Amino acid sequence: MLAKNVMETNVITLKKETPVKDIAALMIQHGISGFPVVDEKGFVVGVVSEFDLMRKEIRPEDPNLWTVCIWGIKNNKHLQEYIWLRQRET
Repeated sequence: MLAKNVMETNVITLKKETPVKDIAALMIQHGISGFPVVDEKGFVVGVVSEFDLMRKEIRPEDPNLWTVCIWGIKNNKHLQEYIWLRQRET
């Protein structure tokens, strides 16, 4: 399967100034989990996803998945070691 088989072509875009509560409402209303964020010229400057909103609300202090993966690769460590070290810091 390719991206073209699952992508949406009638895309809803957001501005950087869109309030988070409005983003969540749009996700519910349209049954989608993310939006491209565009500048005043319509160029994509970022993406906001359902996961982004949940993570910021539930555990904003936690690093994202890529931070943990890169840490593990650089230090040749496993996820459980990362969690253990983080718990000792708090």
